[in-house]
Amino acid sequence: RVEDLLDRIAEVFRQIESTRTVFALSLDNTRNRIARMDLSLTMGAVSLSFSMAIAGFFGMNITHGYEHYPPVVFWSVAGLGV
Repeated sequence: RVEDLLDRIAEVFRQIESTRTVFALSLDNTRNRIARMDLSLTMGAVSLSFSMAIAGFFGMNITHGYEHYPPVVFWSVAGLGV
């Protein structure tokens, strides 16, 4: 009888360990999905900020003296700003 009890206890421990492993895999999967979502949102924010920076460069209504210079000056300033 004691041997049967020890076998049953060992089986319960194996089941607990198996359940713990499945739960850990589920948490890993959720963490990976959150990381992918974070990466997607970050890439979207960078893309949006880049397009907003370009719109900001073209949308300024102040005179800064560079209007009469060749376009190379504008693109170099815009490139440094980005």
